[in-house]
Amino acid sequence: MKNSESLSLEQKRILLAEMLAQKSSVQSFPLSFGQERIWLHSQINPNDPLYNVTAAYEIHGKFSEEVLKSSLKIITKRHDSLRTKFSLVNNQPVQVVELDISCPLEIIDSSQERGDQLLAEAIKKPFNLNDCPLWCVKIVRYSPEHYVLLIVMNHIIGDGWSFYLFVEELKKLYEAKNASLPDLPNRYSDFAQKQRNCLTGETAARQMSYWKENLAGTVSTLKLPVNKLQTSIPSYQGKHEFLELSENVSQALRELSKKQGATLFMTLLAAFKTLMYIYSQQQDLLICFPVSGRHHPQSKDLIGYCNNILPIRSNLSGDLSFLELLTQVRQTALNAYKNQDIPFQSLSNLPNLRQTSLTKALFSVDMRWPPQLSLNQLEIESLYLHTGRVNFDISLSIWEELNHLKGVLEYKTDLFDHQVIEQLINDYRNLLETIVIDPQQKLSALGSCCQPAQKLSKISEDSKKAKYVAPRTPVEFQVTQIWEQVLGISPIGVQDNLFLLGASSLAAATIGQRIKETFAQELSVAAIFQAPTIEKTAELLLNNNLSLANSCLTPIQPNGNKPPLFLCEGVGIYSGLIPYLGDNQPIFGLIRDKNHQLFQIEKIAERYISTITEVQAKGPYYLGGISLGGLVAFEMAQQLVSQGEEVALLLLIDTPGPDPYSLKPFHLRLVGHLQNLWDFGFSYIPNKILKTRNKQLSKLARLLGLKVVERSSYRLEAVKSAKKYRFCPYDGSITLFALKDRSAMTDSLFDPKLGNVDPLLGWGKVAKGGVDAYYFLGEHISLLKEPYVEAVAEQLKDCLNRVQAKWPVKI
Repeated sequence: MKNSESLSLEQKRILLAEMLAQKSSVQSFPLSFGQERIWLHSQINPNDPLYNVTAAYEIHGKFSEEVLKSSLKIITKRHDSLRTKFSLVNNQPVQVVELDISCPLEIIDSSQERGDQLLAEAIKKPFNLNDCPLWCVKIVRYSPEHYVLLIVMNHIIGDGWSFYLFVEELKKLYEAKNASLPDLPNRYSDFAQKQRNCLTGETAARQMSYWKENLAGTVSTLKLPVNKLQTSIPSYQGKHEFLELSENVSQALRELSKKQGATLFMTLLAAFKTLMYIYSQQQDLLICFPVSGRHHPQSKDLIGYCNNILPIRSNLSGDLSFLELLTQVRQTALNAYKNQDIPFQSLSNLPNLRQTSLTKALFSVDMRWPPQLSLNQLEIESLYLHTGRVNFDISLSIWEELNHLKGVLEYKTDLFDHQVIEQLINDYRNLLETIVIDPQQKLSALGSCCQPAQKLSKISEDSKKAKYVAPRTPVEFQVTQIWEQVLGISPIGVQDNLFLLGASSLAAATIGQRIKETFAQELSVAAIFQAPTIEKTAELLLNNNLSLANSCLTPIQPNGNKPPLFLCEGVGIYSGLIPYLGDNQPIFGLIRDKNHQLFQIEKIAERYISTITEVQAKGPYYLGGISLGGLVAFEMAQQLVSQGEEVALLLLIDTPGPDPYSLKPFHLRLVGHLQNLWDFGFSYIPNKILKTRNKQLSKLARLLGLKVVERSSYRLEAVKSAKKYRFCPYDGSITLFALKDRSAMTDSLFDPKLGNVDPLLGWGKVAKGGVDAYYFLGEHISLLKEPYVEAVAEQLKDCLNRVQAKWPVKI
């Protein structure tokens, strides 16, 4: 560049104008809270079209592509969000607004069949948030007077309201042949900044106070009628089903709402809550609903992500009538509207909600979708195109169309079969038809118009049986034989899951040993649980892809933004916790291979620590385990603390510590045997003989150098390593979950009639920070199974909430 001093005055003016234009070509602003939530998810799953929002229209007639193009240019210029991309500045995301962009319009000539394929591909193509624009319009031209118009927009730059604005402005501009639109009084960046400012004043404090009071106490995750056990990473795969109510029922619902001073949304939501109550029998129900976030006049004409998600909590105890529930829902909804400025993530982060999933169900009553598009002299039909991705477990949206109420229910196919969703829709329709006849009925009476819970379970069982897939290859056949022999179940389909079949880590270890003997290939327990079907195991063997075999870390529930909980010596045994801890608490299982060199507790702990640091580099750590797993977790905590790391939670589930049990004198033990004989009858004698014989036979086999059955060998080596372990004082505190009652016939650890059991199982001798002990009904081997696991999981959830509030995650 020339020296500025040598430039003429006119040249300096031109240069200055160019520099100012270049500087003003892009502007950056903070994200709104809703945008932050979507941005974070997109960083985790950058290639997921989950947040693609689509609208499509089939058009017949003389359609002007040029007028459409010029109309789109005006809309793009008018709304900053349509010229926005996202970048990191000082490690913080910002939205960057371009001054001008090319209109993202593509026109394609195609056959009907190829066009359908192009549309399906277009709605599933993810946007890169670093690039602009984050929306596109495609016209598929089948003939000179037959088109499909497709609009796809990433949710981060536009919500449902934005789509209605976009379509309405397109209609005005197209029909007026590009007449201008009035300037907007505000930009989206103004909305984002005002939203942040609102959280610092008295209004925000008042609103947050309302939500803390409304959501106080224990808030249980909504129990949905799922009929699939989610044991792997949720994929957000989804489908949808439509709902339509008759004109008479639709009108009756409007009249009922008007009579009760409620909106149609409130009435339909109360009915949906009634249905969830009938299914789950939960008296404390929380369901979310979206609000537009445009209660300020300045934002009503903005294209951008303004909406928020709010929870509505209802108390259904006391056998309410439907009208009583409607009154309660009405008041709660009105209060929610008055306090709608608090962002969804702020509510999710309330201490007592951190373990509660708020994304189970979403309910809305809105304008029809997609937004209606009508243009002069053109015949236009709206098309419902679905990306196959859903955010909530289920979401029901209802709208009015031609005097009818219509809706669509989206659901995760990882959780629900089509048959269950179909039944849910039928039950909701029947429930609404019953309510309009007599809205004063008790909720308990309304259950008669719905499918009973046991029938839903039967549907689930029937669907599982119908999905049986027989072995298709020699390898699948051999693996199936191994599974059936080890698990004692027949038949087993090649797509059946180990968790659903109730397999333990020991059973998986035995399967691994049998696979080694049959195929001369090693599969660790972790590898088997990471490929938990016969189909996947066979594929692993065929491809000789055994990289999983080197890992001792297995995801049990890998999703969520909370600190991960690492549970030792098992995977399947901990799977019962998943439904109760929610999908925001990551859980990983640690399993060792059957390598006898790793039966030393210290060595196992050392290996596990090197593994978990790959997932979580620094503390505070959350560790736990049942039985021997608790002992390994204790040693891990010892080693981590000695390395200068922090352990926030050390959970020991019925794990014996130093000297947990002292035998009574011989004469008192004799009395104890007699008491057991009196309590349990003669079945006590063979039970006692069997336990004693197994111990003696295993010892004798080792003395004679004989091979011991693998399952017994594995268990005995574990017991031997526990006996050799030397306890040292631990600087932290211990959380102990133990049995409330013990019995000689059911408990595998201690017979209370023959000795004295320390209530703290010996841990009070080594825990310098004390022991928080909780006691549960059940047995040692079934504490983490139904019906006992729910109480254990709820207490664990409470412990995690309290500990996580004290130990914030370090960034």
